[in-house]
Amino acid sequence: MVDSSFFRRHATGVTIASYFAVCVGLSLAPLPAWLKPVDLFDADDPVQAFRESVFTQPEAIPLPDQLDDQVQASGDPLLLEDTSTDEGPTAEVTVTAPEGATEVDASAWTRTTWKRPQRPRLERYAARLGLEAAPLERPCLAGDGSAAEDPAPNDGGAGHAECEARALDGFFAALERTERGEGPVRVVHFGDSLIASDKIADRVRMRMQERFGSSGRGFLLGKRFNQFQRGNRSGRGSKGWALDVFTVSLNKLRDRHFGFSGASFTAEKSGETLRFAPVGGSTQLDLLYLQRPAGGDVILRADETEIGRVSTRGEETLARVHRLDVPSGAKAVMLESTGPGARVFGLTLQADVPGITWSTLGLPGATSEVWLRPDEEEFVRLLAEHGPDLAVVMLGGNDGLMLAKKRTTAAAVERDLRAFLKRIRRAKPELDCLLVTPLEAVRAKGGGRLVPKPEVAVVIDVIGKVARTEGCGLWDMYASMGGKGSLRRWVKARLMLGDLIHPRSRGSDLLGEMMVEAIMEAYDAREGDD
Repeated sequence: MVDSSFFRRHATGVTIASYFAVCVGLSLAPLPAWLKPVDLFDADDPVQAFRESVFTQPEAIPLPDQLDDQVQASGDPLLLEDTSTDEGPTAEVTVTAPEGATEVDASAWTRTTWKRPQRPRLERYAARLGLEAAPLERPCLAGDGSAAEDPAPNDGGAGHAECEARALDGFFAALERTERGEGPVRVVHFGDSLIASDKIADRVRMRMQERFGSSGRGFLLGKRFNQFQRGNRSGRGSKGWALDVFTVSLNKLRDRHFGFSGASFTAEKSGETLRFAPVGGSTQLDLLYLQRPAGGDVILRADETEIGRVSTRGEETLARVHRLDVPSGAKAVMLESTGPGARVFGLTLQADVPGITWSTLGLPGATSEVWLRPDEEEFVRLLAEHGPDLAVVMLGGNDGLMLAKKRTTAAAVERDLRAFLKRIRRAKPELDCLLVTPLEAVRAKGGGRLVPKPEVAVVIDVIGKVARTEGCGLWDMYASMGGKGSLRRWVKARLMLGDLIHPRSRGSDLLGEMMVEAIMEAYDAREGDD
């Protein structure tokens, strides 16, 4: 006879256990998907899917009627970062050229073509979702660099002879020079929260450095903006470095002194430190800081060796750059305040050897208008010191959100994007530019329906128009992810965070792989003599 008292004493536990047993059993049974209580077992990685479903932060899973409220009054989307990776860590290629080796015998160089690396999991996602990298569009240019009528606008630049020049010619020439062993290539990548933690850009950098080599880590912020942000493109700082303004996108500016980075950090007392590691073989350090009457002093060390002292105090308030040599073989660079008041933007680590640096500058909530808020003269002067060969502009997602809320117009989006390009080119008139379209955006409706926002198409049209008339390259990230209606497939494949705005790490990796694929295929298709 069964002791019913046991079940009475443990009724709650038995009920819960039975419930989960039924759920698991039905989910594993060969039933239609709509009859399965739990779909985790159908994921590519059920264990990972279960872990994410349990430990995802609650605010990253908004209710349908909360999605549009993810944008704060300032237009700043929540920066919800996913730090997991699918195919190992995304690492930068270390500078390996011997000290002083800036050139090799160019006559020994032979042209090679890019081959897709091994990336099985990402390839499976691409096959599953029917993804294909959109080709790079390279508008035709006149002899003076201005836009010209293009007889073959979508050939990726292969029909070069039909134009005097094409967008990205200068960048591709710089890549070929570095491939021949004749010097470094610098890229600055401006964007919003999609790249605030270096996602998408990290894959592009890694693949480009695999092909062309590394000439250093590039620009690094002083420290992370917040706990959600990965530390890939920043130093690690002690608590006493105050973030003067979260980013220039928050409309709470005490001043406009941000160089070209969009953020600054001020030492509150003596002994505050910023540590940058690894150095990655970089042999040159540029400290970007604000000189001002209330400025303080800092000491810079490579490992344990002092390499310089910088006073940020001065009668005039202006952004400045201080350059120092980094000893060969250094593993880390440390900056330490000797008193309060030192305000720094970050530093650049590079080497004058063949290879590429790819500096990521992502501001949560950013639009072109946001990037126009730092002091223009300082932005231009510090960017000119950086000496980029290419500026990538990956904006538009927040413009679409602002359009949907009637806070801007298509004409204003176009005006601001052109103004931002003009500002960038003031730093270097011959600088090449590459514009990237935003991802699809949706509205969540009842029954789990995801309805594409029509404002995205408006923004994409604006970006395409600006690229073709300003002589910039264009990569259609929207088309590459699958175009209209694709976000639903990405959500189902667990490539998006719960906010339906930001991709998970694996989704960002996919986008980065497709972006570098488009760049490399256009580079290999270029005209020119070996």
